[in-house]
Amino acid sequence: KWFYPSNKKKDYLFNELTNIPQLPNSRGYEVTLKNDKTKTSFLEVPSHQYIYNLGMTKINFTIDNKNGYLNPQDSMYIKPNKKHCFFKISYYNYNFIFFTV
Repeated sequence: KWFYPSNKKKDYLFNELTNIPQLPNSRGYEVTLKNDKTKTSFLEVPSHQYIYNLGMTKINFTIDNKNGYLNPQDSMYIKPNKKHCFFKISYYNYNFIFFTV
C-alpha cells in the first residue's frame, strides 16, 4: 500500500492487487480517495485504464479539464496519457478498482 502523491499529501491510497505471470504488463489496484477537496492531484498514466466504481456513491472526476462522475457499480475507460483526477465531495471513503493494460 502507498499514498499518492506522497505520505504528506494523501490524495489517493493505492493497494496493489494480485498480478499474474500471463499478463506481465497488466496491473490492478484498489484505490481509496482520501482527499475531500474538489481538486486532487492529477494522474497521467502511459497505458489504457479501466475504472470500476465499487462504492454506493458517485465518484467525481476531471479528464482534460472536463468534469463528470462515475455512478455506483459503473465503469469507464481512459485512454493513455490523459491527465485526470478523481475527487469526493463528502466525508465518506470512495473506493474504486483501477486496471492498467
